[in-house]
Amino acid sequence: MGLAKRTPIGTIANEAEAAKLAQAISATVVVYGVIDATNGVTQTVMPQFYVPATRGEADEIVGSYQFGRPIEMNTTAAQDFWLTKNLRARQKALSSFIVGLSYDLFGDTQQAQTAFEAIEADASLDWQREDGKEILYYFIGRQLLQRQVTERDAAQRNALIDNAESWFNEAIGANPSYARAYNGLGAVFYLRAKLIAPQARLGDPNFTTYSQQATLHYQRGLTEAQAAPLPTVVNVAQVGLAYTTRIVGEAHLVQAAAKCEAGQPYDAAQLALADEALARTAAQLDEAAPGLATQLQYREAARAYVAQGATLEQLGCVRRLQGRKADAVAFFEQAVAAYGNCIAQQQRSVNDRVIKEDIVKKECAPYQQRAQQRRDEP
Repeated sequence: MGLAKRTPIGTIANEAEAAKLAQAISATVVVYGVIDATNGVTQTVMPQFYVPATRGEADEIVGSYQFGRPIEMNTTAAQDFWLTKNLRARQKALSSFIVGLSYDLFGDTQQAQTAFEAIEADASLDWQREDGKEILYYFIGRQLLQRQVTERDAAQRNALIDNAESWFNEAIGANPSYARAYNGLGAVFYLRAKLIAPQARLGDPNFTTYSQQATLHYQRGLTEAQAAPLPTVVNVAQVGLAYTTRIVGEAHLVQAAAKCEAGQPYDAAQLALADEALARTAAQLDEAAPGLATQLQYREAARAYVAQGATLEQLGCVRRLQGRKADAVAFFEQAVAAYGNCIAQQQRSVNDRVIKEDIVKKECAPYQQRAQQRRDEP
């Protein structure tokens, strides 16, 4: 929906009003500012923006964001405080940031990264690290993590992950309570752990380090998000914790099954560890996956349901190794349902290409068929 330039669209005082306006005019982003004039001399303006939860492409980028620290305006120094240097600089930075955010929303991570890095390089903006710049650092790191998903060269992929870690650390340096940056670091260490082959994980000290660091950072992100509170960021942290627990359980399951494949009895100790980790993962996802769907985060919900289905399948494999056929069938049936929930997110977000082509077509649908075959095996 288009609006003429400088069209009056109402007064916005808080996130609820921004959300209402976004729905009314079908806005992708609403930019607003809260002005505080508590005395006769100094005013402050707090630039903010709101992303409505109406797009699958938005991932967890929803809700209200504070864009930097409040800007003080001395009304005796300028009759029109909108023309003061600080506000004009922040206005320019915010305009550039919204361009990058728009690229991010539509999945063009390279262009988004370029836009965000241009803001960091623009000295004329006079935007200091301690002046609420953590949001910019986080979004640069986010683009790098998204780019590594499609990177096929191992060295380039690792470089993207390393670079993302640096930016998330910058964000935390600017704001030690920034929940999204802790989730970003959790994702960095999770990816490093996941890239180690399942059969090699338990013998690799790096796997232990990476999985422990992922858990620590996701837990910190969860704590900070709960304190804010930021419900969507809470669910992202919960899903990250579940993902990390799952790859640990997967490693134990592979070790337990290795002896069976060699014609020997399964390793009972490893199977028990796999059972515990995978059961914990399933419980975590039982809570987090529906929460993401409720918050209209269809893409992240689809990914969470994929992980839930895979976890339930693996629990079915554990029961099968234990000779508990009826229990195995029950888990495979639950996995079929979880993959069905994943597929359902496509109907809820029909314009999201990533859900349709990358998640449903390549993962949910074929994995559901696999779970059905396992369920029906004699």
